Amino acid sequence: MDDPIAPTPHETVFWRMPGDKLALRHGNWKIVKPSRDGSIELYHLAGDPSESRNLVSEQPEKTKDLINRWYALNVQMRRPIELPK
Repeated sequence: MDDPIAPTPHETVFWRMPGDKLALRHGNWKIVKPSRDGSIELYHLAGDPSESRNLVSEQPEKTKDLINRWYALNVQMRRPIELPK
């Protein structure tokens, strides 16, 4: 089984998925927006590899930092292609 806190080849990785879902991992921190209408969630993977404790309310500055990182990467990318269902 892969170790969720193992070193990655990139310090920052971000995802865009259909339905306005998004995620960004920066070091041991990860933000997730699981659905178009969902709220941002924040996890510290070193202490919570199962992503069971949302830290948004406890870490507002870290949340803001990661959201800003996601937007900075997103504006550099082309619009995602949505395949027909």
